[in-house]
Amino acid sequence: MRWQVVYDEVRRRHSGGEPLLGIARAMGLGRATVRKYAAAKTFPVRLRHGSGPSLLDPHVAYLAARIDEGCENAVALWREIRKRGYPGTSRQVHRLVANAGQGRSE
Repeated sequence: MRWQVVYDEVRRRHSGGEPLLGIARAMGLGRATVRKYAAAKTFPVRLRHGSGPSLLDPHVAYLAARIDEGCENAVALWREIRKRGYPGTSRQVHRLVANAGQGRSE
């Protein structure tokens, strides 16, 4: 609820005639945040960064099969799926391989 309190304070100060820059400085906020809160009629909904579809999703089954076969070289796997149409970087593949390795008990 911290942001709701900040929003309320910005609205109170702005309705009292305090300039936006003064509010930003006094509260330690960015000018864009103060401008957004001052202009909003209600508290702006803060969207969570959800896990939406990933570019890697169409290739996860293939990668899982390759990892089960013993291939744990993320760069090699990334090169393989790039040939299969994956447009992303190797970072997600590295993460997937690392997570797959954590799930194993040797």
